[in-house]
Amino acid sequence: MDESALKMLIAANIARAAGRDDGALSRDRLGALKYYRGDPFGNEEEGHSQVVSRDVAEAVDSVMPSLMRIFASGDEVVSFQPFGPEDEGAAAQATDYVNWVFNQQNAGFTILNDWFKDALLFRIGVVKAWWTEEDETTTESYRGLDDIQFQALTSVEAVEIVEHSTEDAPFGQALGQPDQGPTHSVKLRRTEKAGCVQVCALPPEEFLVEPGVARLEDASFMAHRRRRTVSDLVASGYKRSVIERLASAGESDLGLER
Repeated sequence: MDESALKMLIAANIARAAGRDDGALSRDRLGALKYYRGDPFGNEEEGHSQVVSRDVAEAVDSVMPSLMRIFASGDEVVSFQPFGPEDEGAAAQATDYVNWVFNQQNAGFTILNDWFKDALLFRIGVVKAWWTEEDETTTESYRGLDDIQFQALTSVEAVEIVEHSTEDAPFGQALGQPDQGPTHSVKLRRTEKAGCVQVCALPPEEFLVEPGVARLEDASFMAHRRRRTVSDLVASGYKRSVIERLASAGESDLGLER
């Protein structure tokens, strides 16, 4: 499949996807949000009651504590079970790690809360998990390095020399020892890729999926569509000249639901 055929296929899937701008699901979710907030219907008459019943909010909010109690009241969101005695240590370690990633590295309680509430109010709740890498910069200082140590530290590609000075080795010749040459004092900036798992509940209007599927595993098309800044895209590796040329191509703000 060439690039133009791929673009046409993606465009066709977006056009018919559940959750597309101003589609039936999007309109229903917008209506549900208005009911939940108790927005005026627009047909109110002066001199008559302006009160809007918030039955939707009462129904959704009354269910939320029970759901959160089931999934978030214990210490473990997930537990790995061993197949045999030899797996017990690994299963315990996996359980501790995954719960730490979800609850400590990520806002596990808030993610669950948003996920369940979206499902109750907007008919679909979506959580996305992915691996991300970012540059992590640290500063290190060393003194008294010989030439070999200095070369070993500074020859690494991820290291940048910030400050460097040399001084003669003290008392070397006076003690009858071989001349060791100057020693190095150096301040380094080290930049390395730091990876982690990120988890978040997606805003419903940002998620598109093939209509009519009961499980995501059966969907031939799904997408997470969101607005990004030019600097975000450039940092992801796209050419600035291309991004700036396309920046005004799609002014849609994901419809009224946004």
